[in-house]
Amino acid sequence: MKLRHAVPTLVLLTATACTPVQMRLPVTSPERTEQAVLEGIGDNHDGEFILAEYDGSFVRGAGYRWFGNGIGEAVQLDGGAAFIVRGGEIRGELSAECRSSATDVGTGAITIRTRGMAYRCRYARDREPIAARLVLDERGALMREERRGHIDMEGVRIDLRSEHRLAGSGLPMAMPLGYVFSIGGDVIGGIDLNGRSKHVLLPRDPALREAVVAAALSLALFIDPEIGEMSE
Repeated sequence: MKLRHAVPTLVLLTATACTPVQMRLPVTSPERTEQAVLEGIGDNHDGEFILAEYDGSFVRGAGYRWFGNGIGEAVQLDGGAAFIVRGGEIRGELSAECRSSATDVGTGAITIRTRGMAYRCRYARDREPIAARLVLDERGALMREERRGHIDMEGVRIDLRSEHRLAGSGLPMAMPLGYVFSIGGDVIGGIDLNGRSKHVLLPRDPALREAVVAAALSLALFIDPEIGEMSE
């Protein structure tokens, strides 16, 4: 269980209010990676996107349910996303269906996370399921919503971890600013989730590119249960 508190995040947001909040992107060789911009998602719940030579469409949403007796309450947080992407090294149309969930219990502004955030995605090619899935779980310490996981895609496995540090500063945010992708500790990509346009670090290796694109899109469409717009 983990105590929830908003003050550290608010302090950091106030300190950076005059400048755009950006994730500290990992340092990689330009021979191995390139930066691209993911356009079209923003805060929308559906639409079309473009990322380098890839394009597609998406839909997503989030909601919550309350359970309680007037003294305390439990809040079930749920979300989902789906997308189709094509282009580049992707064979046919790659599609994904994702679900997220978490449970908080408490009273007033202080709650305890009794079931950590979990995010799961499965993928298909031309509507046929393939051996691919994304797993992301909340593993944060007190006051930080750290997430770790991986994506497995037809023999390619890439580790995922949330990044909380600001560009130009070692001071961490409570909430993830984005994610870093690696294989055996070697960074091969990442995504900065801040702003309407998301910055993505793509590997130049064609054998890794499809899995990184799938991971980047899946994470860009994830409506975080802490800050996402909720609807009944």
